Amino acid sequence: MPSIPRALSVVVLLVGLGLGGCSSGGGVPQPPAGWQGTDAAWWRAGVDTAQAFRNLETLSAMDVEKTSPVQEELLPLYRHAPAIIDSLYRHHLTAKVAQMTGPLEDQKRSAYMTLRDTFREPVIVKHLGEDIPVPYPDSLRTQNVMGKVTMQVRLDDEGTPQAIQRIQGVHPALDAIAMDATTQMEWRPAYVMRNGRWRAIPSWVRFSVNFRPPAS
Repeated sequence: MPSIPRALSVVVLLVGLGLGGCSSGGGVPQPPAGWQGTDAAWWRAGVDTAQAFRNLETLSAMDVEKTSPVQEELLPLYRHAPAIIDSLYRHHLTAKVAQMTGPLEDQKRSAYMTLRDTFREPVIVKHLGEDIPVPYPDSLRTQNVMGKVTMQVRLDDEGTPQAIQRIQGVHPALDAIAMDATTQMEWRPAYVMRNGRWRAIPSWVRFSVNFRPPAS
């Protein structure tokens, strides 16, 4: 039986992997070919940004009516596909959760396992630092710049990034390096059970890249 992740997101620790593109000049990478954007958000040309960039911070921001504390515990799962997860929750869990007793953590685990019968979250298949180099600029080594870049990524139904939003940054160059590397990532898409068949759907993922200068 699979266990529920503590946080349904991916944290990638990078220690100066590679010294590609902007290693010596320290310039800030721009969106690659086929992409456009601002300092805090990149998107593929033609993407509907009104749909791609959503506030997924809280249930209320996602227009989800909270009826149980269990929903708050499932917030990382809701962030993948708010409307779909809320529909599945109401159909499969509203009555079940109302009868649950015991620790909230146990209730969350039971609710998560029920939702997995009809929903599967995206899974990374092309990783940063393993499949995709993530350079640390030489120009920042002496400044000892380090920290976490957190991004929210919109995926299509093939698991390909369509839009990237910086939620938390550390430095303009490192933020852009993380976003540039993310454009090259791939996921197994989210799936929902419909009419007895698993069907791939667009979704969001959220993860962080932790930068620290490479050892001398």
